[in-house]
Amino acid sequence: MDGNYDTEGTTGGTNSRLDMKHGFMKNIIKNQVARDNYDKEVKAKMTEKKQPAGKTKRPDIHTYVPPAKNKQASELQKSELLFKVEYEDENGKIIDFMVYKDDDPNTIARTFGTQQGLSAPMIKALAQRLTEEITQCLPASTT
Repeated sequence: MDGNYDTEGTTGGTNSRLDMKHGFMKNIIKNQVARDNYDKEVKAKMTEKKQPAGKTKRPDIHTYVPPAKNKQASELQKSELLFKVEYEDENGKIIDFMVYKDDDPNTIARTFGTQQGLSAPMIKALAQRLTEEITQCLPASTT
């Protein structure tokens, strides 16, 4: 009887193995694949969560603002905007700046004129025009 084994594996010979085509085995294999996929998803989520969480979150740090700077910031907030000046230079570039209620027209004109290279009569004319505009805006803003 050497070499004569039953192909079904019922005789208990060396050829007897599990039948992989059986429905129970297919179900086991399907569950193993599903578990492996689930484990991969969980590991991927854990690594995503670890990267941002790796940095320790500190509470918001309040920075120190010196009293002089704090006073300047509060004065700028309290100052009321009157109008915006737009100036076009020789190259066609438009430069604009804001004029506030507490601004001095002569200081603004002198600063802007020196930055733009305006002549003294032009700076004086700008200061005069700014004074006129500020006086027109002030009565309208106080009522």
